[in-house]
Amino acid sequence: MGQSKSVPIKILVVGPVGAGKTYLVQSLLLGVNSVNDLEPTESYNVDIIKSRKTGFKYNVYDICGKPADRPYHKMFYDETQGVILVINCSDMTKMEDAKNDLDELVGAYDLDRIPILVVANKLDNHGALSINQLTTTLKLDTKLAYRNWWICPMRTKYQYDVDKILEKLDQIVETEKKNRRQ
Repeated sequence: MGQSKSVPIKILVVGPVGAGKTYLVQSLLLGVNSVNDLEPTESYNVDIIKSRKTGFKYNVYDICGKPADRPYHKMFYDETQGVILVINCSDMTKMEDAKNDLDELVGAYDLDRIPILVVANKLDNHGALSINQLTTTLKLDTKLAYRNWWICPMRTKYQYDVDKILEKLDQIVETEKKNRRQ
């Protein structure tokens, strides 16, 4: 992540089907009030998102979450500088898929030492796991112990949460830049 602000930083957005990946990307791009009627991602989408605060440009790859497409994720790993793992905290039927996505990321040689930002989506839904419960369920403290990682909440239609996610992404880039200079 040691590039200048004018060179886009490659970020992968992964997670199970229905986790909210496309919603997050479109909310970062347009704002939550402009996001309507999203179609599931069939393969992948790429958007350029520019941080208003830092000027960093991100090439954001929104990757399809279908388990059958998981083997194809590897083709996106080259030159990736950060990963956002989106998880729907209110859909327990997809927790096993979330675990599999996490295991794939952690086990990928090309992503070794790449920072991971976990987005705990739909925390405001009835019956949703809390951030602490999600951390325990996915064993994040253990699986991500040897890399930089963070977790951010995302509630439905809360621009504040989306702004905080972008702010955290900017902080990750700044931290990585400093670490590479040392």
